[in-house]
Amino acid sequence: MENTESWNKSVLSLVPFGIMYMLDYVLTYLEIYAEIGTEANPFMGWFFEMDFQTGVLTRALCCGIIILVMWLCRESKLYRFAVGLVTIMNGLVILWHMVGLFIVGI
Repeated sequence: MENTESWNKSVLSLVPFGIMYMLDYVLTYLEIYAEIGTEANPFMGWFFEMDFQTGVLTRALCCGIIILVMWLCRESKLYRFAVGLVTIMNGLVILWHMVGLFIVGI
């Protein structure tokens, strides 16, 4: 059984991923509807065919499922590496959005 400190660290390690995952959706949505960007991931393009509220809820559900799967794998030796990798990848995507928005001047 995990102790409380270990459990808290496991939970907190997933928070940045969740925030960046949802922020990616919001920034991409803004860029698409301002006509300054597109969705590069063909598997995620259908999110932007929905209205904003439905898309956010659907994306939040996907985010929750991903976090649940990662949470269930927290005992794995690769857990920290996997969470770190997906968080860094999401961070790079957010950085890409910020640079693009800065260049366009929004």
